[in-house]
Amino acid sequence: MQCVVLAGGKSRRMGRNKALLPIKGEPMIQRVIHTCQKLSNNIVVVSNDPNTYPFLKQKIISDRFPNKGPLAGLESAMYHSDDDWFILAPCDSPFLSHEVFNQLLSDRSRSDIVIPVFNGKEQPLHGLYHRSCYETIRNQLENDSLRMRDLFDKHNTKFIHQFHPPISNQILENHFTNLNHPEEYENWVKE
Repeated sequence: MQCVVLAGGKSRRMGRNKALLPIKGEPMIQRVIHTCQKLSNNIVVVSNDPNTYPFLKQKIISDRFPNKGPLAGLESAMYHSDDDWFILAPCDSPFLSHEVFNQLLSDRSRSDIVIPVFNGKEQPLHGLYHRSCYETIRNQLENDSLRMRDLFDKHNTKFIHQFHPPISNQILENHFTNLNHPEEYENWVKE
């Protein structure tokens, strides 16, 4: 099983590389990696600017299909790995919970994709993807069909709407928080 930290975005809304913004004294991306380390020893960072992260000890790879979003990051991870399962973790979610991912992992039987749903919204960048999706992903990229949602219709996808204790609503709220705008970041830094 491989954890795939997606750090390929351009951070346009933030105005600077959000993966490097400090949260409690460490870069946001490092916090995401710490959570991933509780799930797997096999972690890869997907970034189209690998020189930005000289402080990371993880392997860094680039998109094989540049400028095609998160689906391209997942494709690159699958292309460069022999693992069967891939956990996506966005670099702009610094409050991820390994407990949430562990529930997804325990609920993955007979599925190719496991997607959490929070507050009625599917969260594909926090999902699990099986290697069996690789050809579909590559075909979608080759045809500029970049929506992750399109992948769900072509594979056995399980949507997780309920989370079991000890996963509280606050843990879920934090887990699915993405810091995209300067105001969001400033609000979290103040807390």
